[in-house]
Amino acid sequence: MLEPSARIPARVSVVVFALGAFLAQGCGRTRNVIDEFPGGKGDGGSAGDNSGAAETHAGDGGKAGTNGQGGRAGGLSTWDPHACHATPVSEPTDATPRARWSAAEKYCMVLGEQDCLQGGAVFGVEGCTSGQAMDACVAQILWFHSQNVPAECEDAWLADLSCGAKSTFTGPACGGVSSFTLPYGAGDRCAQENAALLGCVQREIEGMNVMGSYTSCQYSSDSHCVVTCPVGPHTAELDCSGPEGLPKQCGCMINGHATPFTNPVFVNSCAQAAQQAADGLCTSRIACCFTYPDRGKEACRCEDPTDFGYDSCQAMIAFAEGQRVDICPGLLPDDTGEGCWPPNACLN
Repeated sequence: MLEPSARIPARVSVVVFALGAFLAQGCGRTRNVIDEFPGGKGDGGSAGDNSGAAETHAGDGGKAGTNGQGGRAGGLSTWDPHACHATPVSEPTDATPRARWSAAEKYCMVLGEQDCLQGGAVFGVEGCTSGQAMDACVAQILWFHSQNVPAECEDAWLADLSCGAKSTFTGPACGGVSSFTLPYGAGDRCAQENAALLGCVQREIEGMNVMGSYTSCQYSSDSHCVVTCPVGPHTAELDCSGPEGLPKQCGCMINGHATPFTNPVFVNSCAQAAQQAADGLCTSRIACCFTYPDRGKEACRCEDPTDFGYDSCQAMIAFAEGQRVDICPGLLPDDTGEGCWPPNACLN
């Protein structure tokens, strides 16, 4: 049997935020971004630790099996990729997250009743009971919502999910519905709700693109801001986070590599972070990269010369007795070492 083609990265780098991409091409262990859900299994333990977790859905009595448990025995891995590794999300107590959870559960129950959960609507449910597949469905929908649905589209999202819960789908593909796509309703019944949700998200995406004096940037509007900016063939990124109601501190990355600021940088909002990046914060570093001798070795830096009191990149290079380069080797994208399976299966 032919193995599916897959890229095997040598090192995981920072994921670039892109609201425009609605389809997630795979499913894996992710951090629990839904922090409103107290008591959820996502806060601790390892993926697949379902031992002793009580089944909460009709038709699957008893307790979840222990196939998801990992560990080491005699130096051998005992984690089974063919076992069920669903992570349940407990019903939250606060009204807003509870409404999301309830809408996702009702929708997933309909998918289960119509045999859609095992047919591609939910990722990574091999070896799962129907109840565990339900848990995976709810968790994935809520995660996708937290990453891709702006607050301004909350009502449209709930309306579309509610309409989807009243839809009739045809298995096994079930009309292409998925926990990692929008919209959720069947086209014949929910055309209006589908269009409203997609239209709202698209408008918000367009509103999160910022043009500046140096480049253009796209940003996410959340408690954790992620701003991504193309700079020629490279990508600069600002990651800004902090407590609600207080300024957020930002870090700079070039092609996924952290390049700390000389002095702390704070912003009041994600929009402000995006505007500053579009005007040159972090992004302009790529315009001034140079090698120079340091302690008997050749060093390389990409910097904004004004951070060090220089009027120009050339002045900074002259002081260091250096030589200008397009970009430092350490800031190139981590493409080396990436392989395909089966060998030579990836054409690009």
